Amino acid sequence: MSKKNTPAAPPAETTAPAEPFGTLDESEAQALAQLRQASRDITMEIGSLEIRKGRLLGNLGDLERRAQEMLANVGKRLDVPEGTTWHVTPEGNVFLGVGGVAPQK
Repeated sequence: MSKKNTPAAPPAETTAPAEPFGTLDESEAQALAQLRQASRDITMEIGSLEIRKGRLLGNLGDLERRAQEMLANVGKRLDVPEGTTWHVTPEGNVFLGVGGVAPQK
């Protein structure tokens, strides 16, 4: 019968408290506590920003939906034929075709 090489089991954890190897001096402990708090604060701020980002994306989607509805209504009002490419300039002019180029007939 051959023996397999198996790693030794880790030592069993004891319930007795371990003796510390060393201690931080007061300034180190204070600095470390400040760094941990700053890290928690940043994590909280990131969470808040993610919530705000979600709300802003929702607002953006709503604005885009409203713009598409408005353009559909303008297209109907101007009797733009279904399937015709058209665009609106910043000045409010409506052109059939792409970039002011009339569609081919």
